[in-house]
Amino acid sequence: MSKAWSDIPAATSWRGHSQTIGQRLVSDIDALMGLPVAEYEACDHVSTRATSISMVRYRSNDYSVPVAYAHHDVHVRGFVHEAIIGCDFEVIARHQRSYAKADMIFDPLHFMPLIEQKVGALDQATPLQG
Repeated sequence: MSKAWSDIPAATSWRGHSQTIGQRLVSDIDALMGLPVAEYEACDHVSTRATSISMVRYRSNDYSVPVAYAHHDVHVRGFVHEAIIGCDFEVIARHQRSYAKADMIFDPLHFMPLIEQKVGALDQATPLQG
């Protein structure tokens, strides 16, 4: 039967090592890095560009962004349940993540500046269908 690590006295040294286990533990603890200051986000990071129709492609699906960000470089953080799109240091869109293929996820508020300018656009606007 083998011994558990906790059963070995700290004063014991292993073959081929001049330091005892206790001394090696102290040097290992000194070499460890501290925890990061910022919280770790468990997500997929993708840099991309918004299209002329204010859509961002992420994992074969298109997500809308406000029309003011068309043709801008954006950053997508893909979480399990949510896709968060940012430009520079600002979050510009949040969408529930879709795992379908070739899906288009719209937020009608993203297109309101354009819809307000066109007469009768509310009847034909794709983001408002359904």
